[in-house]
Amino acid sequence: MPSLANQQQNLSFPGLLQIPGGITTALQQVQDGNGNATGLSLSSTGASVTTSDTAIASENGTPYANATPRLINDMFGDSLSVADFGAVGDGVTNDTTAIQNALNAVGYAGTVNLGNGRYYVTGLTIPQYVTLQGSWNSPGYDGFAGAESFARMGSVLLLNPAGTISMKQSTSLKNLVVFNNVIANGPLPVNGSSSFSGIGITMGGITAQQCPDMTIENVMVLGFTTGIYGLRCINSKIRHVNIDCNNGISLDTGGNPIDIQWVLGWPFLSVGYSPYTTAQIVRSGTGIALQNNMDATRIQFCTFYDYTTGYSLTSCNGITLIGCGADAPEVGSTAVGLSIAGACGITQVIGCQFVAVNTGILMQTSSSNDLVSVSACYFTANLTQDIDLYNGSAIVGSGTVSYSTCLNISVPFTTGKLIVSDFYASKTSGAFISAASNLNVYLGNNIVLGNDAVQKLIVVTESNQVLASANSINLPPNRNFFEVSGTTNIFGFTNGWYGRTVTLKFASAVTLSSSATLLLNNNVNFTTQTNSTLTILATAYGSWIEVSRKI
Repeated sequence: MPSLANQQQNLSFPGLLQIPGGITTALQQVQDGNGNATGLSLSSTGASVTTSDTAIASENGTPYANATPRLINDMFGDSLSVADFGAVGDGVTNDTTAIQNALNAVGYAGTVNLGNGRYYVTGLTIPQYVTLQGSWNSPGYDGFAGAESFARMGSVLLLNPAGTISMKQSTSLKNLVVFNNVIANGPLPVNGSSSFSGIGITMGGITAQQCPDMTIENVMVLGFTTGIYGLRCINSKIRHVNIDCNNGISLDTGGNPIDIQWVLGWPFLSVGYSPYTTAQIVRSGTGIALQNNMDATRIQFCTFYDYTTGYSLTSCNGITLIGCGADAPEVGSTAVGLSIAGACGITQVIGCQFVAVNTGILMQTSSSNDLVSVSACYFTANLTQDIDLYNGSAIVGSGTVSYSTCLNISVPFTTGKLIVSDFYASKTSGAFISAASNLNVYLGNNIVLGNDAVQKLIVVTESNQVLASANSINLPPNRNFFEVSGTTNIFGFTNGWYGRTVTLKFASAVTLSSSATLLLNNNVNFTTQTNSTLTILATAYGSWIEVSRKI
């Protein structure tokens, strides 16, 4: 450890070092002409004392190998303890001034350390390029006895909800708990979240100025209306965060991406409440909400349980969700896993799970050109629909699986496009897709309805699409089922690509002629009857072969 005059140092109270032999050394803050902290100075009094502006890391008076003398101001300025500035950490004493003084004194790229304790504060501002860190580590589910234990774990900031922990450019907040002081000192566990208030952590928050490069890591936020709020906090990172607030993370107005990883929203503060009711654990807001050009943000491996909305994207382009989950069995008919609204461009949803919500993905964007790509996702136990494409377009597939008994994909009014392939639905009790008649639906390969599915309907429309019989019928690309009216003989079909399968239902008798481009069974013409069906498969553009028929 650093040594002064090669003698043992005993810290007796903030700002003073007492050295054996009657020597007292004072460590004091240095300020510029405007009263701003610029560093620390060292002075000594007593008999036969020689002071130095430098110190060197040593053990028992012997410097470590390759140790380099440094200015004392620099050595002490790298990392400061709030205890040296008078913080008590007893949960009662107001430690705001002591901790803020340490934050202001540490200087560029410095770290302020919170020891184990409960530090009551009315609000803090972390200056630019400063880190505030504690000693807390997430305990996991087996590491706590109940909600009350969170106020005793490692480094806890008991925050008056009228204030906030404000982060400025290039600051970090690590390894601590931010706990609403009113909730922490009230009855725990809590019965619902109606008493939650305030904002726990504010990132940026300057209306007309970008505030980049902030980091929140290994932090728990408890008991606020909003756990983490950010404004213009571009190029920032939120990682390994546990949250129990009515709204987890709310980020507004960006332009550059945010990296959000390993966030768990869970009713921690209601754990152990008795007698149990479902209302105790429901959180009325949104797990993660992005709005107004929070473009290219990545949300990875996050889970929110019993939030009314798991994830909400409003007017944000290029958002990617990977391995995320939303599970809301107690919320009921208002629960949405992922809501996409406004002008959202392209949204990618990869490997996510939406469980026990009313609607897994709700797409109600400004334009039918807005697109959500859903791949390798899992839907189960949802109430009304897995995907509601109210407005906008969607590509769904790549190994997506549904075990919901509800409608899988609903497209009530949209003029956009729906493309589906590589989708397995096991327990569909109604239609696989319910679509408006003006929708462009493109069905690809490997759409499978499992043995548990009650109905084998692929597309249900508000009105069936009817084609007039003709020598050559052009098949619109947006269906795999058509009714055919009229009695004109048919010699072929156009708009067939390799692998496309189409079923035709005939309203009256009509003859289809077998040929090289319409190869019927045994190369024999087929004369239909009323309600006869014919299924054909395209082997090339404009060339078809018969798969099956029903007379």
